[in-house]
Amino acid sequence: METFGLFSTNHAPVPLQGVEIKVDARDTAALVKVRQRFRNVESGPIEAVYSFPLEESSAVRGFAIEVDGRRIVGRVVEKQKAFEIYDEAIADGHQAFLMDQDRPNIFTVSVGNLAPGAEATVTLEYATMLDATADGVRMCLPTTISPRYIPADQAAGMDPSERDHISPPVAAGGVPYGLRLDVAYAGASPLRCIESPSHPVSVELDGTRARITLAAESTALDQDFVLSIRQADPFQPRVTLAPDPTGGFVALLNFRPEMPATESVAREVVFLIDRSGSMSGESIVQARNALLLCLRNLKEGDTFNVVSFGSSFEPLYPHSVPYDQMTMDQATTVIQAMVANMGGTEIMSPLRHILQPGDGRRRDILLLTDGQVGNEQQCIDLVGRHPGTRLFTFGIGRGASEHLVRGLARASGGAAEFVFPGERIEPKVLRMFARLGAPAWTGIEMEWEGLEPDLVTPGHLDQLFGGEQFTVMARLRNPGEGAVTLRARHGDNVRSWSLPLDTSEVADSDAGLPALLARRAIRDLEEKPRRMGSAQADRKRAGPEKRIVGLACAYQVMSSLTSYVAVDLESHVEGTAELRRVPVALTRGWGGMDAPQIMPHFKRSIKASVTSFCQNNIVTDNMREVRCREVNLFSDNESCLPDLLMQLMLAQQADGSWRLTRELAKAVGATLKELKEEAASLTALDPETAAAVVATRRALLTLETRLADREVEWKGAAAKARAWLDARYAAGLRRE
Repeated sequence: METFGLFSTNHAPVPLQGVEIKVDARDTAALVKVRQRFRNVESGPIEAVYSFPLEESSAVRGFAIEVDGRRIVGRVVEKQKAFEIYDEAIADGHQAFLMDQDRPNIFTVSVGNLAPGAEATVTLEYATMLDATADGVRMCLPTTISPRYIPADQAAGMDPSERDHISPPVAAGGVPYGLRLDVAYAGASPLRCIESPSHPVSVELDGTRARITLAAESTALDQDFVLSIRQADPFQPRVTLAPDPTGGFVALLNFRPEMPATESVAREVVFLIDRSGSMSGESIVQARNALLLCLRNLKEGDTFNVVSFGSSFEPLYPHSVPYDQMTMDQATTVIQAMVANMGGTEIMSPLRHILQPGDGRRRDILLLTDGQVGNEQQCIDLVGRHPGTRLFTFGIGRGASEHLVRGLARASGGAAEFVFPGERIEPKVLRMFARLGAPAWTGIEMEWEGLEPDLVTPGHLDQLFGGEQFTVMARLRNPGEGAVTLRARHGDNVRSWSLPLDTSEVADSDAGLPALLARRAIRDLEEKPRRMGSAQADRKRAGPEKRIVGLACAYQVMSSLTSYVAVDLESHVEGTAELRRVPVALTRGWGGMDAPQIMPHFKRSIKASVTSFCQNNIVTDNMREVRCREVNLFSDNESCLPDLLMQLMLAQQADGSWRLTRELAKAVGATLKELKEEAASLTALDPETAAAVVATRRALLTLETRLADREVEWKGAAAKARAWLDARYAAGLRRE
């Protein structure tokens, strides 16, 4: 791994001066503007090349440059043509600008022929969807590209420029440019709480609206910016309409399907945990905690295995084993001792091993990884060719690869969650296990009553998860009224949900919807051939490629086959431009490294702002950790206290009961002596069972009273506990 300080690879000054991000978000959609300011302080012309991350679902719909008082607007053309236009402009002495997609979440901007003393500000604009959570939305803005492991066979045939873009030079000691950030958010209902586990922030709140800025004037780009916004009533199914630039209307439909409860079936769950070197430090700690909690959400009758991977892979058992107290204890001991010492991230081999045919029961894979690999698409293609197995993925750490984590889940009909340091793991794990345990509602259909859409995305509907937002987008060519019905099946059970739609209710302010529609439709086309075998995919790819280019050019959005290009025809630069590759900051905590990623001239202003804002949070003088976990607008901050729910969940036994221990007594607010006396009164039971009954009752009571507002997180554990108690009652114990 090459590292650089204030200078680029050949010790020349870094031309990137700073990055500014402005977000205008409404409900679950957002428009984002990213401004990158470049300056040439050298005596000759340069070509500045900067690779950076965006959200995987970003619909980049604008590319403009301000230079010497002029504004040059870029346009989307086919990738090869864009390269030719850029190269010809450079050869003719013009300043030229190119933006290319290297991965769905990695982009590169090239600023060519930047004259001595000149400054160019590149502005790109994109639309994106925010993640819906149990009680609001979660926003994640990636800021740096973590070093990626590239398997030897892939590296041998990789274009050097591609490798350079997905693994740009890294400045381990920090970079001389920083980040400014401004977020405006308007919710569909009053806002209850705003929290950022990643950065100290300042918040201005006014009912359903909020403005969030970084507490520091400028911040290092060394970790994702994460923001969670809780609303009073976030789950209202709704339709949003906007004019389509190609004619007609774009409809965004948010459903919230509620499923009837059904008896869960025995399943096989394989836990696949990344123990490569990049997971060292806080990432492996998070992964261990998440895995321990996952393990306790299995039920007797399930089978499971734990597979660690790095340069090789190691299953805990030769084959999946039944879940009981003995196997849970064995797995717990192994998990608690796990460290990230297994080398590179060779994920393909364990995936091939796990995807082999099993014993016939439903199999789910739960993957915990930072996803920092270069062969994302090969992994996604592999999973897409095994439709019988779902992947439920956790992206762990400050710079997890969103494309791999979401792509694997999407290709298999699973789901993805991200765990940033400082975020609560419990709701994410328990929400994921609710999905694993839910019945498979398939045969999903859309019915457009009185409407005739000519483009609908997603084009392939895999599965619904009850109680969660399900989003569909469509292009409607003709005005009118009607209804859209979502229908799903589980065996003979059929459920449907409808939303009325009237094209007279068009919101001009939702200008990003057409770009989102186009980007999602393009993703459908890009991923569809990969569900087939390679030979079949090659034959089918030609048609989708034409449609991808057509959609990208019609809506002026980025894709894998198109790029943005702009030329300043009024400029003329003498001499040959020198390449200046802009280094990126090493992701904070990557590989267990915990060095400050903030240059000295940013550090002073950050420290002052953080101290005043995060009075009750963790702030260390050496700036190795700055964590402002929660800004709760209506109650005291409890995020820095030990988590009672986590204590209780990890103490629960495989059969659903709790043991009577001093630690359990303290957690439920009693003394061990009191609980032992209560157990002694249960004379119909042997002493060991009586102690477990008392411990289980008190644990349940604690969940239902002190943690009532987090029922969605503990209801699975409570169900196991009540089933265990019911068995004791059936044996003659009096219910109290």
